[in-house]
Amino acid sequence: MDTPAQIDANRANPRKSTGPRFAEGADAAPIVIPGENPSGCDAFAANNQRAYRPEPPSEAFRATGMMRNL
Repeated sequence: MDTPAQIDANRANPRKSTGPRFAEGADAAPIVIPGENPSGCDAFAANNQRAYRPEPPSEAFRATGMMRNL
């Protein structure tokens, strides 16, 4: 059985945990790095989509994720 102090602590802990905070609309991992040509990156992504034709949508999502990890 929890003590009243433990119950109070259990209720207080979630209030301290707010999760990650980002500026509204911020993306955690931009695909294009500073100095890189955005149209070249877009062309590379389009070529990969045509070449590999990821299906279903979950594979397309993973293919886009791989672009972020090159």
